[in-house]
Amino acid sequence: MYLPYILLMHIILGLILKENSPRRAIRYSERAFYYKKLKKYDKAEYMFKKALEIEIKKMGREHPHVAIAFNNLGMFYFDIKQYEKAISLLESALEIAKKTLSEMDPTTAIYLNNLGSAYSAKGQYSRAEQLIKKALEIHKKTLGEENPDVSTDLNNLGSVYLSMEKYEESDKLFKEALDIDLKFFGEYHRDVAIRLGNIGLSYLKQKKYTEALTILRRAQNIYEKLSIDDDEREKIQEMISNLEREK
Repeated sequence: MYLPYILLMHIILGLILKENSPRRAIRYSERAFYYKKLKKYDKAEYMFKKALEIEIKKMGREHPHVAIAFNNLGMFYFDIKQYEKAISLLESALEIAKKTLSEMDPTTAIYLNNLGSAYSAKGQYSRAEQLIKKALEIHKKTLGEENPDVSTDLNNLGSVYLSMEKYEESDKLFKEALDIDLKFFGEYHRDVAIRLGNIGLSYLKQKKYTEALTILRRAQNIYEKLSIDDDEREKIQEMISNLEREK
């Protein structure tokens, strides 16, 4: 369970927009996220592609706005499990960020993290580990040890180790991420529920069923309090149902 996170959302500006203006690209991006949420993937894909096309035309290929557009399209493909396409686009976003920002910029770290998550989903764990560790290093140096972006890096690196069945390492990282989010957000936050869900999944894989059920119910309670319905909540509910049937 990644927290395949979407970054740098634009604000809708204006109602009457020229076809190839930067504001038009913003509007296409906003519509893309809207259609993605509705699971209208063909429309979302078109809108993300159109936003990228406009940004390149107006800004040139090597511009931070273009990196955002590459990232957004790449994460769209990540979310629909088209990992080859996702990796290609996320590589482009990272390349631009390194040239236009710096290798130690927090935004560059976000692209590293996203690319690492895509490689992990494809089963290329060594590459994923390398990228996410670099993201974690940058975020710690630039944002401090207790920051939500650091928590995301820890969580995603933990997910890599979980896929590799390195449970001691994954549990340690998930718990570090949980501690940061609890301090930063408090108990009732979606990120906290995601961290708990990952710990619960790890316990389930280790056949620690009682511990898994306890922590998954805690995550479920957060989702209920926040009235959030998403894929992560569905996964948690499915795990709880399976555990309760087996009791």
